[in-house]
Order: sequence, then C-alpha cells, then structure tokens
Amino acid sequence: MSSGSIVLPAIVLALGLAFLLVELLVPSHGVLSIMAGICMIAATVMAFNIGMNTGLVFLVVTFGLLVAAPALAFQIWPRTPLGKHIFLSEPTPDEFRPQDESDRWLQQLVGQVGRTVTPLRPSGATEIAGRRVDTITEGVMIDQDELVRVIAVRGNRVVVRRLDDDLPSPGAVPPPPPSSSARRPPPPPGPPPDFDPDFEGVNEL
Repeated sequence: MSSGSIVLPAIVLALGLAFLLVELLVPSHGVLSIMAGICMIAATVMAFNIGMNTGLVFLVVTFGLLVAAPALAFQIWPRTPLGKHIFLSEPTPDEFRPQDESDRWLQQLVGQVGRTVTPLRPSGATEIAGRRVDTITEGVMIDQDELVRVIAVRGNRVVVRRLDDDLPSPGAVPPPPPSSSARRPPPPPGPPPDFDPDFEGVNEL
C-alpha cells in the first residue's frame, strides 16, 4: 500500500499518545487511559494490515511512547499550575535561615525571667527580653503580671514556671552535711578486751 495509508494509523497513534499525556496531567479515573490504549492498539492493528514491517515499526514506537510518556509527563507536570499545587518545591536557603535564627533565639531564652502579659491557662503571652513570646506552663495556671522563668524550649513551645516556685521558701533550712564520723569506716575487729596472750601460753605448757 502507498505511504498515504500510514497517515491514518499515525494519527490514531498520536491521538492515543495525547490521551495518555492528558491522563497523566489531569487524572480522569482511568477513562482517558482506556481511550489511549484503544487508540494505540487500533493504530498497531492498522499498521499490521498495511504490512509486517510497518506493523513492527508501529509496535516498537508504541512501546517506546509508553515508556517515554510517563517520564516526560513527570518532568513537565511539576511546572504546570496544577503540578505546583501538588508538588512542593524545595525550600531555598533564605527560607531556612529565619527559622534557624528563631530557633536559636528561643533556645537562648532558657533560664531568663519574664512577666506574663496575659493569664497562662496554661498557655498565653509573656514578655521576655523585651519581646512578646507565646508560652505555656506545665499545667499550672498563672495570673497576669506574674514573674516567670523559662525552664525549657520544646520545638516552638516555650515552657515557663512561676518564679516563686523556683525559689526556696524563706523558712526552709538546708539539710546538714553528713558528719565526718558518719563517713568514717568502722574499725577492724580485734581481740576481746580480757584476752591475755601470756595466759593462753601458760595453759598450753
């Protein structure tokens, strides 16, 4: 048959490839994939009707397109408006830096004293080092305008404790240190007090 007869199978094959690409870019729950498969099979059958060599060429081209189309689609898809909403782009160094600086600043707050701006029940705002910081207690309610101390930073959660709870009570007396006699080991066991070695020797004679 003439070369003009190849045009129709080529158009059907191109139509199947178009359906396949659209399916990869805009999922249609398999409808476009079925139509793409039908077009590719029909194009291959039509090519074999033209001739064995033509059919083999279309068969190889079809398999090549099935392999190359997904790879090409995944290269193009992230750049499309729909792909940008689905795929997350890698953050730039400028996007990392503010978060790192914020984390380092929060870690420097450990041990510092601040004043509650709002009641902590158990979370609220506290002014620390001249800045308003979102803080949380260990479950204890703290009123407004109370002095608190930062005891830990867990992720982005600044944990505080009332300053009075960190200080010892005025009447508390520290326990005395252990005496030297308590730390001294007991003497080794010796002979009884009424033991006379000379007397024992006389009895043996």
